[in-house]
Amino acid sequence: MTSTDQKYLKKRGNIWWYQRRIPKELLDQFDGQTAISKSLKTVDIHEARLRRDNY
Repeated sequence: MTSTDQKYLKKRGNIWWYQRRIPKELLDQFDGQTAISKSLKTVDIHEARLRRDNY
């Protein structure tokens, strides 16, 4: 992983979020929800990457 890796990370305001699409094959297990979004509760990109990698 490179230091500029922002895969699955989105910034909303100053806070980093984990966001990932759900494959079509699994939509029924997620009540039709097409994506997972979770606040990582950090403004620091380095901390966001660490928290993302725990998911």
